[in-house]
Amino acid sequence: MAVGVGANATNQDRTRWSWIGVPAGIAVASRAFSLALVLVANALNRVPRRNPFDAWDAGWYLSIANTGYHATPHQITPTAVHYDFAFFPLWPAVIRASTLGFLPDGATSVVAANLLFVGAAVIVWRLLADRFTPEVATGAVLLLAFCPPAYVFSLAYSEPLFLVVASLYFLSRRTSARRGLFAALAMVTRIAGAAVVASALMQAIRTRGVERRVAVAAAVVGSAAFAGWEIFIAFLTHDPLGFLHGSPGW
Repeated sequence: MAVGVGANATNQDRTRWSWIGVPAGIAVASRAFSLALVLVANALNRVPRRNPFDAWDAGWYLSIANTGYHATPHQITPTAVHYDFAFFPLWPAVIRASTLGFLPDGATSVVAANLLFVGAAVIVWRLLADRFTPEVATGAVLLLAFCPPAYVFSLAYSEPLFLVVASLYFLSRRTSARRGLFAALAMVTRIAGAAVVASALMQAIRTRGVERRVAVAAAVVGSAAFAGWEIFIAFLTHDPLGFLHGSPGW
């Protein structure tokens, strides 16, 4: 009898922690694969980069983390002018904090990005398992972690941070303050945060009672965060439409 009780307790513990272990294991395996992939690709380049994980947009984030934002363009090409305020502020702030004031940001940003992705995978799994089934959640996390573009989650990019705050937003169903906070954080991480605010607006239209109030609060706080970012750029550039100049694609 004692042996049976012990076995049941062990099985319950495994079930209780599987929602962390399964997605975390997938995420760690995928990050090892992506890190190796980036290193091999860099070694095959004609001129390998010293740090292949700070390529492309990562260089912009690292520059912002070190020197802040500027009213003048940081890159001028024959076809476009690029400003650093095209990149939202939360990820550079996280990079700056990750250095603890003395560590190299080229390394800490990559570590932070990979750890954030592991955390995001766990949260996404829990979110999907609650709404569908654990099998669906596991399949979705596998696709997310090993899809061809997933190597960017191992670079010093803002995508892993956005996945964390956006998935936490959808996981926080009925708490106005928490949902509002995550909507605001999503909105100052990437322009895709607008999709989070849009979903809150749709929820406010389609629901009633407490759920509607939570959705309205999230939409208002998220919109206010974006407005605050635009106001900052307007003061920085002395142009009320300065945000629109951040990227030629706007």
